[in-house]
Amino acid sequence: MMWGCMSKYFSKEHDLLKLCDRYKGKKIHYCPDCIDDKALFEKIKKANGFWALKHHCVFRWDADKHCCNSNEFYRTKEDLFIAIADVKASVISRKLNIGYRKGRKKESIWNTYHVWLNKEVNECRGKQPDDVTILQDIVSSPDISTVFANKEEQIKQRSEHAWQCPFASLMTHSELTERWFHFLNKNSDYFKVPDRIDSIAEARKISSIIQGNNSKNDCKEGLSICFIRLKLFANQSLSRIADTEIIKKINQIIKSLPDHYAGAQELYSLYDEAIFVIPDPKEDMKNYIEKKLQGIEQFTTNYYIEGNFSRTRLFKKNFLEGYEKLFKEFEFTFYPTLNEKISPKFDKLGEEHIEAYNAKLCELCNMAESTKTFWKFNPEEEKGKIHECLCGTCFEIRDTQRKFNEAIEKGEKVPHGIGFKIAKWERERPDSRLCFIKIDLNLNLLNELFKKILLREFPLKKYEDRFNDENIGFSIIYEFLNKFREFLTAVRNNINQGKFSKVDEKTGVSNEFEILGNFICLRFDDISEIADVIKAFADTYVAFFPQFKGHHDSKNMSDDGKNKKAVFPISVSVTISNIKFPFFEAWRYLNQEKRNLLNVLVVRHFELMMDYSQYQTLSNLDFRQRRISTFLHKLVEIGDQTKSDLLINTEIFNNKKSQDEIFHGIKNQHYDIQQLINFYKLTGKK
Repeated sequence: MMWGCMSKYFSKEHDLLKLCDRYKGKKIHYCPDCIDDKALFEKIKKANGFWALKHHCVFRWDADKHCCNSNEFYRTKEDLFIAIADVKASVISRKLNIGYRKGRKKESIWNTYHVWLNKEVNECRGKQPDDVTILQDIVSSPDISTVFANKEEQIKQRSEHAWQCPFASLMTHSELTERWFHFLNKNSDYFKVPDRIDSIAEARKISSIIQGNNSKNDCKEGLSICFIRLKLFANQSLSRIADTEIIKKINQIIKSLPDHYAGAQELYSLYDEAIFVIPDPKEDMKNYIEKKLQGIEQFTTNYYIEGNFSRTRLFKKNFLEGYEKLFKEFEFTFYPTLNEKISPKFDKLGEEHIEAYNAKLCELCNMAESTKTFWKFNPEEEKGKIHECLCGTCFEIRDTQRKFNEAIEKGEKVPHGIGFKIAKWERERPDSRLCFIKIDLNLNLLNELFKKILLREFPLKKYEDRFNDENIGFSIIYEFLNKFREFLTAVRNNINQGKFSKVDEKTGVSNEFEILGNFICLRFDDISEIADVIKAFADTYVAFFPQFKGHHDSKNMSDDGKNKKAVFPISVSVTISNIKFPFFEAWRYLNQEKRNLLNVLVVRHFELMMDYSQYQTLSNLDFRQRRISTFLHKLVEIGDQTKSDLLINTEIFNNKKSQDEIFHGIKNQHYDIQQLINFYKLTGKK
C-alpha cells in the first residue's frame, strides 16, 4: 500500500467524512479503513484525495480505534503537515471549552452557535449528520474537492466540535487547516521535515520537535513562531475628494504584506488590516517588521501602519498563549522610509518648482520633501495662482485628476474611476450632494462583546478564564469576519438597488463608486435621499446581527442602572456636503472612532448619532402625517431662532395630547430633542 501519493494535497477537504460521521455504526471519519464494504472501500481508496481523509492515521496508525490494515507505514511530509495543521486548527476551534452540558441534557450541538445570530445555544442542537450518499459521491467525482464544494452549505452549518465547542463551523476549521498546512509546507526547511517518513516512530519524533511534548525523559518546547497584526492608515490631511485614491490602494497594500515576510501565511484579513504567522526570525521583532515594511514600494508617505505582534511556540494546546496581545491597543507605529533631513535641492527642482523649494515639506502627506509645484489653475493668470507644494507621490495623485478633467473637456473616453466620476459630476451636476459612507469594525470591542455574551449564556464563575482572548481567538473571530464580509456586500447591494447603480443620462456615469470594501460614495440630488440609505444599512444590519442590537457598557452606566449607553462593534459613519466642499472635514469625521451604530454629519450644519433602538423609534414616527410634520417643522424653526432645547421641550409639553408619540418618546428617553429634530431634518423635511 502506498501512502500520501497525491498531486494536490486536499488539506481543506480533510474532514469531509464528518458529514456522514458513522457508516454502519463505525466512525469512518476517524479511520476510513473502517468501511467494512470492501468493494466500496477499494473504490474510495482510489479517489483523488483519499489520503487526506486518513489524516488521523498519521500519528494513530497503530491505535486500537484504527483499522489501518497495512503492514507498511509510509507517509510524505505533506501528509504529516495536514495532520499537524488539523491539530493546530482544532486547538483554535476547541480552546473555548465552556462545558455547556453541565446541568443540562447531554446532547451534542450539531449546528454552529453564533453569538451574533442565535439567542441561545439550544437553538443549534440540530441533527447528527448522516449523509451516507457522500461515499458514493467520492467514488463518482474527479476528486474530493468536488464533493466538498457540493456540500458547502452542510459544511458551514455543521459545528466542528459538536460535543463541547460548537462555536466554529466545519468550514472555518477546514479553511484554517488549509492555511496552517500552507504555512507548514512552505516552511518545511525551517521545520526540518524530510520528504519521506518511513515509520510511525519517525512521524511522532518529528511532531515532537515541531509541537513539543511533556515527556519526562526528553521534554521539548516546540518550535517558535510569531503572530503579526498590522493595520494600515491613510494620513489625516486628505483635502480633496480625488485623494480617496490613496484610500482605494489600502486593500492592495494590506493583501501584499505577507508576501514581504519570509514564510508568512495570512490567517485572516479585512479591508485595512491583516493577521499572519511567520517562522521566528530570531531577531528583534519590532525592527524586523519595520525593516520589511520599508522595503514595500507601495508603502509611501501617504500611509502609516499600527501593529502588534506575539512570539510563541507551536506547543500542543498552549501555542495561542500571548495571542491576546494582538487585540490590545496598538503598541507600535511604523512609517515608510523617511528622509533623515528635509532639504530639497534647488538645482534639481529648477525655477518651475521654486514654490516647492521654498515650502520644503509636502503639504499633503507632511512626511516627505516637497519637490513639485501643482497649479490648480493656470499659473500665468493672476487669479489662477492657487498651488500646492507636493512630493512626487502626492503630485502624481493631483496630476491624475488634472488629466481626467482635461480629457472630459476634450470629450475623450477614459476609464470610469473615482477621478473621472468626480469630474463628470462637478461638470454636469454642480449642485450635487456627495454622501460618503464608511462602515467600521472595532475588533477590540468585538472581542469584549463576545466575552460578555458568552458569560451571560454560560455563567461559569469558576471558569471565567476560559473566556480570555486566547481562547476566543481565531475561530470565532474568523467565523464572524466571513459573515462581516457578506454583510458589507449585502449593504452595498441593497443601497445600489435604487438609482445609484444606474447610469445617469446627463453625466453618463452611475451615482456611486466604491473606494474600499467598507467605504463608498454616493451622489445625491437632495439630502432627503439619505433616508433610504440609512434604512438599507439598518435593515441589513439587524438581518445579519440580530443579537447585536445594543449591549450595554458598564463603564457608561450610573449606579442606579440608568443612562445606559449601548455599545456597537460595528458602526457606520456618513457625511453629506456640497460636491465642491473641501473633503478634509468629511474625512476627519469619517476617520474618528465611533461607539454609536449610526453616525451622520451634514457638514457645517448638524450631527446625528443613534443606536439601533433610537433609530427604530424615530423611524416609527410617520412624517407623512400632516399633524406630525407641521409640528416638527415648528420645532425646527424654534430651534433655529432660539438655539434653546428648553423652549423646544416646553412646546412639546404644551402639545402632549396632540403629539403624544413625540411627547412619550422624549419623556421615556427613547431619543433626545436634538436627535428628534435632526432626524426630521435629515429624512422628513422637504
